[in-house]
Parts: sequence; C-alpha cells; structure tokens
Amino acid sequence: DFHVALGFSPIYIYDNSIEFQLNNTPYSSNNSSWYETREDIQNHVRLIHFPESPVQNPAYERCIQRDAKKSTFVALIDVDE
Repeated sequence: DFHVALGFSPIYIYDNSIEFQLNNTPYSSNNSSWYETREDIQNHVRLIHFPESPVQNPAYERCIQRDAKKSTFVALIDVDE
C-alpha cells in the first residue's frame, strides 16, 4: 500500500514457493488468495511465480532484463533483509 500510494507502479513480486503461495493460499473466509482480495492494487502489482533456487540474483536479473526493462527506475528489495 505504501509504495503504491507514493506512485510506484508497476510493482513486481517474485514468489519462489513451489506452490505459488501468494496466489494460491487462501487468505479470507471465501478461499480467495491475498492477491484476489486486493482488487484495488491489481493494476499496480504483478505476481510472478519464480520457483528457482537460489532465487535472489536470477529474480533480479529477470526483473531488470525483462519485466521492468522499460521502467525509468527500479528498486530491488528483498523482504527478508
């Protein structure tokens, strides 16, 4: 929410879980995923299933060379660091 409110868009989220948890894990009582419950950000956030190991450098490379190739600015943020 914070980054979208500041105007960052699109935001690419790479999910390296085997089962694509961010898109497939029930988040609400109607078994919708986190992404499905957030229609307000679906135009700004792209979920990308990326089940590789190790994931960090290949995901960064894919983002820079493919997904955000036409973007003016790119910030690479690892959520657990």
